[in-house]
Amino acid sequence: MNKSTKNLFFISALLIISALITGTVSGSGSDDVLSYARGDTVTVSGFAAGNPSLGVAVWLFGNNLWDRDVISVDSSGGYSYELSPSETSGLSAGQYYVIVQHPGYNGRFDADKASGVQGQTVVSSEAGSSFIIGGTGSLQGRQAAKALMDMLDSNNIDDMYSYTSFILEEPLIEENLGGKIYDRGIISLSGSTNLAAGEKLFYSVQPLEFGPTSKEYSVPQGGTSGNIYVTGSSPLNLWNAEIDASDYSPGEYIFEIGRPDGSYKSTMVFTVTETTDASEADKENTGTSVQVPAETSVAEKTPDGVPMAQNTPESPLSVLLPIFAAALSVISLAYGKKFL
Repeated sequence: MNKSTKNLFFISALLIISALITGTVSGSGSDDVLSYARGDTVTVSGFAAGNPSLGVAVWLFGNNLWDRDVISVDSSGGYSYELSPSETSGLSAGQYYVIVQHPGYNGRFDADKASGVQGQTVVSSEAGSSFIIGGTGSLQGRQAAKALMDMLDSNNIDDMYSYTSFILEEPLIEENLGGKIYDRGIISLSGSTNLAAGEKLFYSVQPLEFGPTSKEYSVPQGGTSGNIYVTGSSPLNLWNAEIDASDYSPGEYIFEIGRPDGSYKSTMVFTVTETTDASEADKENTGTSVQVPAETSVAEKTPDGVPMAQNTPESPLSVLLPIFAAALSVISLAYGKKFL
């Protein structure tokens, strides 16, 4: 089997690497570089066929940084390399390059680190090539990664490798509070972040004017705290906190959100206003109207203030009574004459 055939075999089957990072993916294409915030966990895992007894060597290169760790491979050929939150917090922002080296058929690393002159650290191969990674004249970042890959590509050694890279960014938590003025009730505060999807965040709310005050000075009352989790999205992940401000006094409140360990947090201010009770307003604007009859004057007054006689409509009886009285008088007169 010639070298080119062995290369094809190893690249396709012996060493398969996939980056499993619970962070923001800057794009969906296969050539995109994965991005993380400092303080996130970075995990590189994969499969090394042949179950090499030495394991695999993981090289990490960055600006003024290099590291090499040998990690074991489990019975199924799987391996996992992790940079903890404390480790990535100590790294500067920038792009980092990861090379996973398989020892190949002979079961040994044909390219390895070694001590050089004047305190230098070098990478040398059994083929006789070398380059400096530490001390005076050392290669940095991408240049060091390329030099190692060129060394491993030599036909004189059988080590195989796989390569990936990622970007570390400064932590970012942005808010999307709109007008930042809310009525009392359930308030939804949200925003975006480059922190990893699934990462727990701690938030707190308290009155902006919290502190010693005089008895005559009233300060807003209310506040809460809790935990939420970042949800995945693109290009940035998202966060959302639901705050029950039903019992909050009107005023300004400070909202803080960040990592529970306090390594990074963001602060913003919003205002709570009094809620208008529609039912009470309806009660004030709606009532039972009582019709008050217009006052009827009993008698009109003359210009001198003397009441004028009021013309009252006559009843039919008032017209007939005088007639009946006259008739009775005639009858009584007639009878009187007759009996005298």
